[in-house]
Amino acid sequence: MRGALRVRRSARARWIAPGRLFPLLTLGAFLLTSAAFSAPAEARTATSPVTPPITWPVVDPSASVPTVSADGNAIVTPMSVTIDGISRRWVLVAPSTATRGPINLVVALHGVLHTGDQMRALGLDDFAIPAGVAVAYPDGAEGVWNDGRPGVEPLTPTSGSADDIEFLRDLIALSGTQMQRRVGAVGVIGFSNGAIMAARVACEMSDVVSVVAIVSGSGGEGFQGRCRPAEAVS
Repeated sequence: MRGALRVRRSARARWIAPGRLFPLLTLGAFLLTSAAFSAPAEARTATSPVTPPITWPVVDPSASVPTVSADGNAIVTPMSVTIDGISRRWVLVAPSTATRGPINLVVALHGVLHTGDQMRALGLDDFAIPAGVAVAYPDGAEGVWNDGRPGVEPLTPTSGSADDIEFLRDLIALSGTQMQRRVGAVGVIGFSNGAIMAARVACEMSDVVSVVAIVSGSGGEGFQGRCRPAEAVS
């Protein structure tokens, strides 16, 4: 794999074959409109301080300049954070509303060797923005998510496997900081490699994430034996 990162593969490791992308839109619409998405926010509220902790330095803050979408209904902000020396990027799309109350957030995880921009091109904004929901479209390290399967994780020369759990936690908190609003319920949509990552999120981030939609993927090897979320996840 190109660049500073590489993917370590074992003989037993295989990517789940991608399916059609249309089901992602269907589940996205369900996720954004169902009662399940409105899980009690008091138990799982992402901390969104006005000033991000210095342990979460945003790479090149001058690049995080919000722009208004063509229809004027959304504010689009490119964002990034450095984790273990790796610059991690996402695009935050939020409703252009004057309200300062809590806002729900969907994190959309792409398939292997794709990008957050390609995930956004599926049209999830069309469901989220009218519903008053923000969407974050992150990029996996070199297009790959560290979904918990041994032998398939993206590796760095200095720090071992890419820490995507820390990345997604930082993404949620920093997105709230950028919007200057408390993040309420958080849902994660994943496709293929992103779906397996979403399953890992359900196991390890149930204190923040209350809803997960898995498309064209499943839990990783040994998922049922090791997955013990602290909170219920729909």
